[in-house]
Amino acid sequence: MRDIGCIATLAIIADEQRSGTDAALRFPSVMQRGRTYAGLVGTLIVEQSGQPREVIALAIRQSAQDQRAMLAAKAAATRGNDGSMAQTNMAGLNDLAAPCFMQLDAIVPDDEPAD
Repeated sequence: MRDIGCIATLAIIADEQRSGTDAALRFPSVMQRGRTYAGLVGTLIVEQSGQPREVIALAIRQSAQDQRAMLAAKAAATRGNDGSMAQTNMAGLNDLAAPCFMQLDAIVPDDEPAD
């Protein structure tokens, strides 16, 4: 389940990065590495679980929907406190992303040289 959740989290971040969302742009780009991670880990989940690829894909989509709903609820609950929905979304994304970036780095290392 952790791996399914991380695939969903990285997909959300990649989607938000494509959209130019400030909260997501603070993370390293995950568009290419996230796609590679999803392919490798998704295949492993299919092999280990014995479930068809379609079932795993459905579980990933459901996890992404659940995570987006949780982020929206967290933003709505705290928006009145400081008026900053972006900060709330950033905190929520940080909470979701931290363990997933460790997994991503372990499975698909970032080979780009630092500037």
